[in-house]
Amino acid sequence: MFKKIGGLFSRNWYKIIFGLVFLAIFAFLYLNRLGSFVRGDSIYETTKYLGINGIEAILQNISLAPIKVLELIMVKIDEPNSTLIRLVSVFVTLISLIVFYRLILKWETHRIAMLSTLMFASSALSLNLGRFSSQEVIYFLVIPSLLLMGTWLKSKKYVKRLIYILPTCAILIYLPGFLLFSILLLTFFRKRLALAWKFTSRKMKISGSLTAVLILSPLAFALASYPSQIFKVLGIDRLTEISAREVLDKFLTIPNELFWNGLNQPHLWLSGTPVFDVVALVFATMGFYSYFKSDHTLRARLIFGLLLVSLITVSLSTVASIVLVIPIVYLYIAKGLSFMLQNWFVVFPRNPAARNLGVILLFIPVFLSVGYNVEKYFVAWHDAPETIQALSNNK
Repeated sequence: MFKKIGGLFSRNWYKIIFGLVFLAIFAFLYLNRLGSFVRGDSIYETTKYLGINGIEAILQNISLAPIKVLELIMVKIDEPNSTLIRLVSVFVTLISLIVFYRLILKWETHRIAMLSTLMFASSALSLNLGRFSSQEVIYFLVIPSLLLMGTWLKSKKYVKRLIYILPTCAILIYLPGFLLFSILLLTFFRKRLALAWKFTSRKMKISGSLTAVLILSPLAFALASYPSQIFKVLGIDRLTEISAREVLDKFLTIPNELFWNGLNQPHLWLSGTPVFDVVALVFATMGFYSYFKSDHTLRARLIFGLLLVSLITVSLSTVASIVLVIPIVYLYIAKGLSFMLQNWFVVFPRNPAARNLGVILLFIPVFLSVGYNVEKYFVAWHDAPETIQALSNNK
């Protein structure tokens, strides 16, 4: 056993060291002054913002139940204690970053996976949501986890992991709009799923199915007890409240929030600033162009389809937020980073000095973006008058 561990370390020592360094960086970013940095009391976060009052309250509003249950546990451990509830957001964000990194590593090089994950982790929005008691942070996990599970279906080596797909999808059904995602993914992966199911053992099929049924039992009970929330669970509750024109207006305002004016939520965001900076926008544009021109037509169509479904879900649901779209944009950013570096290597295929220069030129804008976003959160947002007023008004 120790020989296997030693061999694994000797073959992947640099990846392990990089991974530990990144975990240390992420731990510092997300845990540094977690309980004192955000102004505002725990009552604001536990009752007014989260609406956590007990299991009955969760059943009455079953959407996002998985993260609500985790937050409820923290409330019961020590109420009021905003730091404990914020730890739930930190945990979900870190898991999302790990899944995102694993996904990019399947598609691109270790260098690209590292840089794109670093940009994702240091994003001002990731820091805002990941360090605050926000239930919508769970949307960071949806797209990366679904796509990562899709990669498992490509090889018989990972077919045994099918046992995790059913329970994971059962958890994600609690998120508004997942029905649209499931239809899209079944369309793209129907053949792979059928083949994987064929080669899965009967024991694994039964275990995965029973676990999924167990996870979905509270949802079935909640919908039977409070059937009016079915539209919210499906992610189409806006259709019952506003006109189609207002839905379209919401759809068109999402790009504006992402790339121009930003979110109108001063307790979570620096007012008047876009979610993505110029560097991220440039790389995302390059990534979109690269997918448009690439040979990975299935992947390109799948990611674009997920983007479209995400925008539709955010437009039709009062619960889903643009957080759902964020990981998709970072998928394009990762592709943009890869596109730039690959084209540089094509021009300088054998000159080591020129190739190293290309890597440095790629690192410079990435670290500028990281520094900008970290300062934007820890300095600009923290000290903005709108932020102080929004949080102090809820004490």
